Amino acid sequence: MSGRIPLPIDTVLPALADTLRTHNTVVLSAPPGSGKTTRVPPAVADLVGGRVLLLQPRRVAARACAHRIAFEDGSRVGTRIGYHVRFEKVSNINTKILVLTEGMLTGMIQNDPFLDGIDAVILDEFHERSIHSDMALSMLAEIVADVRPDLKLIIMSATLNAAPIQAFFGGPEHCPSITASGRCFDVAIAYRPVDKERWLEPQIAAAIQDAIAQDNTGHVLVFLPGVGEIERVRTSLGNLPPNVQVLPLHGRLSAKAQDLAIANSATQKVVLATNIAETSITIDGVTTVVDSGLARRPRFDQYLGMERLELVPISVASADQRAGRAGRTRPGRCVRMWSKPNHSLRAAHDVAAVQLVDMTPSTLALYAWGTTPAAFRWFEAPPEASVTRAKQLLQELHAIEGDTITGLGQSIAGLPVHPRLARVVLRGQQLGVLHQAAGAAALASERDPWPSATEGDLLTRLDWMDQPGNTGANPRALTAARLVRDDLIRLSRRIGDRSPQDTPSSDNPILSALIAGFPDRVGRKRSIDSREVLLASGVGVKLAPAAQVGEWMVAITITAGPHKRAPLIRVAATLNPTCLVTSWAEEVFFDKNKEAVVQRTVRRWGAILIAEKPSPQQATPSDIARVLEDAARPRVNRLFPLDGPEKRLLARLRFAARAHPDEAWPTWLAEPTVLLNEWCMGRRSFAALKKLDVAADLLGRIPWDLRKKLDQIAPERMRVPSGSMVQMEYPVGAPPVLAARVQQMFGMLKTPTLGGVPITVHLLAPNGRPTQVTSDLAHFWANSYALVRKDLRGRYPRHAWPEDPSTAIPENRPRKKRHR
Repeated sequence: MSGRIPLPIDTVLPALADTLRTHNTVVLSAPPGSGKTTRVPPAVADLVGGRVLLLQPRRVAARACAHRIAFEDGSRVGTRIGYHVRFEKVSNINTKILVLTEGMLTGMIQNDPFLDGIDAVILDEFHERSIHSDMALSMLAEIVADVRPDLKLIIMSATLNAAPIQAFFGGPEHCPSITASGRCFDVAIAYRPVDKERWLEPQIAAAIQDAIAQDNTGHVLVFLPGVGEIERVRTSLGNLPPNVQVLPLHGRLSAKAQDLAIANSATQKVVLATNIAETSITIDGVTTVVDSGLARRPRFDQYLGMERLELVPISVASADQRAGRAGRTRPGRCVRMWSKPNHSLRAAHDVAAVQLVDMTPSTLALYAWGTTPAAFRWFEAPPEASVTRAKQLLQELHAIEGDTITGLGQSIAGLPVHPRLARVVLRGQQLGVLHQAAGAAALASERDPWPSATEGDLLTRLDWMDQPGNTGANPRALTAARLVRDDLIRLSRRIGDRSPQDTPSSDNPILSALIAGFPDRVGRKRSIDSREVLLASGVGVKLAPAAQVGEWMVAITITAGPHKRAPLIRVAATLNPTCLVTSWAEEVFFDKNKEAVVQRTVRRWGAILIAEKPSPQQATPSDIARVLEDAARPRVNRLFPLDGPEKRLLARLRFAARAHPDEAWPTWLAEPTVLLNEWCMGRRSFAALKKLDVAADLLGRIPWDLRKKLDQIAPERMRVPSGSMVQMEYPVGAPPVLAARVQQMFGMLKTPTLGGVPITVHLLAPNGRPTQVTSDLAHFWANSYALVRKDLRGRYPRHAWPEDPSTAIPENRPRKKRHR
């Protein structure tokens, strides 16, 4: 029996049908609660002859949407309406509407670039901007433009700026936009900032209890950043009315538990959810939302080569989306656990995932599709560094060579796991340990069945997977891992073996399979008893307390953790270094202890030194200089402080260049350390570099005729009336400075100029301190000298203080006899 009731989206469905008859692409904006997710697919299915694909960002939402559409259709899920998520497909050949997660579409396009039998694709909740939705949009745009002009493409969202999508498809004339109104009641916003000195969860629990006290009929939807916070809030909730149910909602739950949280309920319930309840999933009867304002989002760390989950404030758009969940059935209330001033500081929208995530799977998908990241027309291009890092890893996995996918790469792309794990599975298949390799991949990709185990060795966990007895595993997590393992075995057998034929590098083939997928995560403890590990990638990590492995290992599960903290190895497998097959090579390197370049013959696995011996060869001077320069570059200011004669020379040169810019002054003038590579030639240690006379080196680089001009424009010293040669100073951005005692300057009535600039004269008292600073000596002698004479004559009677300095004899030191 159909469960169809009128919804706001129904009013625009005729307009949508009319638009799709004349256009193949349309943007549909409709707020939460309007019914777009459940009503648009059937309307489109009535318009086209083939299958309709509805893409959802999450597995929970995909399943829920399929069930809701089937309920309204009056059919059973798996018949006319089906769904396809990772490792689970419920449909048949007659399925008209297939709801699937975005990643499934990529594989579908790779297997069938023409999408035969599919007449429409609907991208739902596009504003979430996952990497899969971005790629799906770009791939579909190319398919429509090149081979399937009849394919209908509908992009839907609750909070979406249609203009960028319309521009991507050539403008509104090619991609019209339709906006639907929603059925949303007023939502009162209350700000309740948390005390950062206290735990978050008890404060949220208190807000929930207050919400129930104010409204004991409507459901309460609570947004929390993760499963840990959900469980801690559940623990903190006490003394609730007996008829109130507290239900979690997140991706790790069983389908039954997820359905229970979503289903209608006659009694009041509190749903503790991650952001999967922000869009797509509708929980009827919610009248209060308690929003933590936080979410955990992955961010790929280019240095570590792995994703770290970051706890970040949600955007204003996400906050509005969450608040709207409280106004679906009647006026509601949203309690935000932050201040109103803080709200105004939040980003308007979330950063697109393409800017944050590991690009390795997506990059391989493009190669498998027959294009390259550079040639692909991105809706929003990812950072170049992310793509470069992805290509480097794919080359290490032998999935690509240059810009061409290999046969092995095609096989890797055919498995629905990260390319690393697919490589492990396929290598295990080649070595006859497919069961174990698929088990390792399943354990690495799914929730850990033994999160509290004190044994972190992967090989032990592989044994536990098949033990019928009690190993302390979480039963549901273990079941899920076994199902994934079995699916990987089935899929890899269907794909076949296209791995390079070579011998295993270990007596234990499963270790060879693991190394094939994680060559850069081979690690070695920094010392036998240390918990610190150096990975082959050069990254330093630590062993988690439960990870008990030997000196050598291959790390499978690494938690990046908060920023600036060392990542933790959670699960690893102990290695014997003899299984690391690598050749001896000559190495010229910088020894930090000796602070010198040395040469040796070594065997390395990436950044890890396996063995070394003295080298019988001699490196070339250029190689030695290059290594020394690389070591010296970060320390160049310590090695060459430029604070002695070279500083004075540079000051002269820079003044001369300012005064006479038309001369051919040296290019290194602004930054002499650009000459570091030349300074390193013929040297092999920091000690040798420190002996370099930088001033002499710089002066020697100046042609003789230019050096003469330098001495004219900016002399090192100037002769004063007493006959002494006084050193000049050339401060930055100021005239040259001459500092001399008053008695040395008798008779110099006019201020000298250098480079056409009057110098600044510091007239010093006998104690060497300035008594007057002037750029007009004539004015000083005529007006200020009498006061200086009066002030200093009594204090320094041995020095000359004539009434008329213009006729006085200048002197460097007091004469022994003097007539007053």
